[in-house]
Amino acid sequence: MEYYKEYLLKNGKTLIVRSPKEDDAEAMVNLVNLIDTESRYLTREPGEFTYTVEDEKTLINKRNTAENILWTIAVIDNEIVGVAETSYNNRKRRFRHKGHFGIFICKKCWGMGIGGKLMLSHIEWSKQQNLELLMLEVVDENERAIDFYKSFGFEIVGTVPHGMKYPDGTYADEHTMVMHLTGSIDSDTGYIYTY
Repeated sequence: MEYYKEYLLKNGKTLIVRSPKEDDAEAMVNLVNLIDTESRYLTREPGEFTYTVEDEKTLINKRNTAENILWTIAVIDNEIVGVAETSYNNRKRRFRHKGHFGIFICKKCWGMGIGGKLMLSHIEWSKQQNLELLMLEVVDENERAIDFYKSFGFEIVGTVPHGMKYPDGTYADEHTMVMHLTGSIDSDTGYIYTY
């Protein structure tokens, strides 16, 4: 699914949220490899991401033509600084009402409001798809992300003890968070208000 939207960030820069193109493949591979070194809260260890530029091009084409996936990149000054994805199961009616959301942003751009704009884009799209729930998983130690998700109306609905195991043998619990997509969206915060 093709997507394009522009936002003005609080620092005055223009953020473009759009579907990736084949020409973005190399920059996206480089971004994933960078981000994997910047946070211990992601699902991969540095070096586990093995996609080539050609693999990424194939994935871009596949996801951009899927009706049940919104895959977007965040672009500032022609640089890709983040990625977000929402997908839902369009083959099984019992699961058609819920989407799964994931996001990452490079560390140098944290605190600029990029995550909020990506989230808002994905909430709007999810509502257009008639989804009722948006779900995600987050490491319990990632308090910054948990607070961010809560600010949009997500709630912790369950926890998997030792859901993530690090190479040093330590564990982290993993929360499942859910947001109900009913009500009106506040265009500034993305929070959904029910009446």
